[in-house]
Amino acid sequence: MPVYQEIARRIGAERMQKYLDLLEYGNRDIGGGIDQFWLTGNLRIDPIQQVDFVDRLRRSALPVSKRSQELVRDILPVTKSGDSIIRAKSGLLGAEVGKPTLGWLVGWAEKGNTSTVFALKPGCSRAAP
Repeated sequence: MPVYQEIARRIGAERMQKYLDLLEYGNRDIGGGIDQFWLTGNLRIDPIQQVDFVDRLRRSALPVSKRSQELVRDILPVTKSGDSIIRAKSGLLGAEVGKPTLGWLVGWAEKGNTSTVFALKPGCSRAAP
């Protein structure tokens, strides 16, 4: 999404690397360009690492201010189903023609005092040429 790319450019490579290291996010590799490393660059994160990261965000246990974590939680898309709430972020990689397409969904579901954190990778398909 272009807005995230602009934010990444404003943050800059040095600060971005500092925070990926601090947050222990995936392989922490920003190679491939400051505005591309998570799209077509070198950053990789597996589902178990995603669940750990999202759970730390959910619990305000990341090594950043509680306010910053609150703001991120507040901007996550919310779906309500009965008395349950799902907070999740989706994404799509490789949507160019002829390249593999990877979709994912990561977040948590809340019902009362119970939460379940999840990371889903529904599968891989090929875009039509």
